[in-house]
Amino acid sequence: MSRRNSPGPWPDKNGKYPESDQWTQKQIKQFDGLIEGVSSPGQITRIESRFAMEKFVKEHGKEKCDAMWKALGYDTEGQS
Repeated sequence: MSRRNSPGPWPDKNGKYPESDQWTQKQIKQFDGLIEGVSSPGQITRIESRFAMEKFVKEHGKEKCDAMWKALGYDTEGQS
């Protein structure tokens, strides 16, 4: 899957995620958890996370999710 390529890991030592006017701490925390879930070794977790990720992106928009993806430091190679 993806790998982080910028400062991290998130959350930082103070329990905070990257900040922006585009998202709340709750949203980026949830998004990061979904990313981790999609990468889980557990098949059920991966499947549930894929469905939840699709719903999250529909609810919050691809532009916001792309911005959070980048802020969390995930590799963007091959992303369109």
